[in-house]
Amino acid sequence: MLKGKFFAFTLVFMLVFAALAGTSSAGAAPKSALSITLSVDTAGFSASDAVLVSVTISNTGKKPVKVLKWYTPVEDVEEPLFKVTRDGTAVDYVGAHYKRLAPTGNDYLNLKPGESFTRTVDLGQYYDLSSSGAYEIEYNYEATALASNKIQLAVEGRSVPSLEIVPEAVTGSTSF
Repeated sequence: MLKGKFFAFTLVFMLVFAALAGTSSAGAAPKSALSITLSVDTAGFSASDAVLVSVTISNTGKKPVKVLKWYTPVEDVEEPLFKVTRDGTAVDYVGAHYKRLAPTGNDYLNLKPGESFTRTVDLGQYYDLSSSGAYEIEYNYEATALASNKIQLAVEGRSVPSLEIVPEAVTGSTSF
């Protein structure tokens, strides 16, 4: 008899928990008011063509939105912001990786409601497009929950860009 009551209690508890878990998303924070759209002028690129992709970031919400610039191509592509595949295989990001201090107010892109920002990016400068094939590109940086539409491109292979590292002069004492 005790086992039957325990089983019934456990069953009721699990059903109530499942019901609550199913409704918890209703009170969750709304999806981002940022919309990211990729577009191209042409879907085919020869080896001599720059693979230019326009990235538009729009605030579709009713309140201003802030996003870290380094998670966008506002000033430059400073992180692997795009998920790029060739014939279903992931393509390497060959751009620079940055280490940063904690962000300050100047590190954010501020978009008012209805405001958009568009920048054209040459993907060949940041991703290994050395092999010809069918490429699929989407904005999908893992550090954010932001993603875009997917675009398909036919790209003829080209040389991998060389990363130029320019050392900065260090002044002052280097002793401990």
